[in-house]
Amino acid sequence: MLSVEEIRKHLPTEYNDKPDEDIRAIRDNVQGLVELAFDVMNDQLKKEKEVFEKVAEMAGSQFKLGEDSHHGIQHWQRVKRIGLHLAAGTDADWRVITLFAALHDAKRESDGNDSDHGKRAAEYALELHQQGLLPVEDKQLEQLVYACRHHADRHAKSDDLTIQTCWDADRLDLYRLGEIPDEKYLYTPEAKKQSTRDFALKLLGK
Repeated sequence: MLSVEEIRKHLPTEYNDKPDEDIRAIRDNVQGLVELAFDVMNDQLKKEKEVFEKVAEMAGSQFKLGEDSHHGIQHWQRVKRIGLHLAAGTDADWRVITLFAALHDAKRESDGNDSDHGKRAAEYALELHQQGLLPVEDKQLEQLVYACRHHADRHAKSDDLTIQTCWDADRLDLYRLGEIPDEKYLYTPEAKKQSTRDFALKLLGK
């Protein structure tokens, strides 16, 4: 924890003459808020991890391609991690991103050209929801279905930040195929940052 003197150095000059107990109160309040924010984020990450693992297990049990598929579970895991990285500090919906990661390629029938796999993924999401297996509300389901249906269309449009984040997370994992994600097909400012590209590459061990 920072000392009173260290905190005082970073405050406006009008705080120079404030007594130590006032500065200490500011420090403790800030520290408490930071700790609370971390606790909330960690709890949410834990919940999304549990949701992802459950849905990915269901999706994986019917996935037609093998473990070595470029569009299989390892790709899904990276899309989730990239997506939540992009979503941090924004209003993008973590639950939709988590489910998108697990479902968007789950109905692929080929690692090559499979133009209808997004449509099949959207239908699969609806099926799982009808069975009570997706923990989402109506708006989240709409976002998830749209994101899955159109994720392979580089010219697809959406003003929804959550959907944009899903698509960017998927495209930033193109490095696994030896492709460099083209900035003109990325939507969010965070996805276009070099630090985010470095994060995606690090997930591949590069």
